[in-house]
Parts: sequence; structure tokens; C-alpha cells
Amino acid sequence: MFSTASPWLWANVGFDTTKKLWFVDLHNHGGTTQTYIAKNVILKDGYGVQYQWQNRGQHAFWHVRERIFASDVRSIEYDKNGNLVVESIPVEAQEEETPANYSYLCYAFSLKTSRAFVEFYDMNHELLKKINEKWLVVEDVTRKTVGEYPNIRFRVEREDIKRIVVTKTALILMG
Repeated sequence: MFSTASPWLWANVGFDTTKKLWFVDLHNHGGTTQTYIAKNVILKDGYGVQYQWQNRGQHAFWHVRERIFASDVRSIEYDKNGNLVVESIPVEAQEEETPANYSYLCYAFSLKTSRAFVEFYDMNHELLKKINEKWLVVEDVTRKTVGEYPNIRFRVEREDIKRIVVTKTALILMG
């Protein structure tokens, strides 16, 4: 993991429309720890997720960033041309298969990493497989909340799922 003078956990990559420059803001739970500014940003390998929020002013638009995480970053430095280069640690995870005979699945999100874990169960409520640390995308799937805190989940019945795609970093549930 790459480190700066102050520990950071995530970064937002965005474009400053006033300065006409790209930026990478490093953050921890206390706020922004460091900001890099460059004419161009090069994100080598790795992955990111879209992060957005609606503007609160009188103009209706969205602020949109690509979010990256400190645990995935090897280095941040400027190259000889002045580009900011963010080099990621290659993802070594294997693509996983889903069990063929599941009856339903449950998913929730890690409070430490914000990524999902997905649990596949048979008709007797026995756990068949658990897939950890994936970004989760849910498309046109009926789901319901189940459990009691701290064991809360979203449950999806097998008949509501038409397809599941699992990659090195993400799991997509499609209805």
C-alpha cells in the first residue's frame, strides 16, 4: 500500500472545471489529507468505482468522481511530462463460480471495506458458498431485507435471478 505523510483510505479523481485541471484528493475519515493537481492523470491498472452526489446550489447537476482505494495503490507520482501517475497493485483474485444448486442468496456490505459479500444457500438454508470482497451491482432484481442487527442482509430468491456475472473485482446480479 502506498503511504503519504498522513494516512489515507480512499481517493477521488475528478476534474476542476474552474481551474481546468484534474485532481486526486486523498481522504481518511478525518477529511482530505492531500491533493494532487495535474493537466492529466494516468491510472495504471487497478479499478475504480463511480461516486456521485447532487449539487445543492440553484443549478441542477451532479458532481461525479472515480473513487480508488489506498489498499489498491502502489504509488502516486508525477512523470517527466508532468502527468500524475497512480499505479495500482494488480488484482490477484481468481474469478469465482457460483454454485449450481442454490435456492437463494443473501448479500451485505463490509463496514471495513464497503465491498459486498454474497452467500449462496440451498433449500435447507445451508450455506453452500460465500464470495467475499466484491463490488456489487444489482440490476432489475427483487430483494428483501432479512435478519436482525448485526446479521442483516438483502435476500434474493433464485427465480428472481436471470444471470450472475462474477469477475475479479465485481459481482453483478441481473433479473
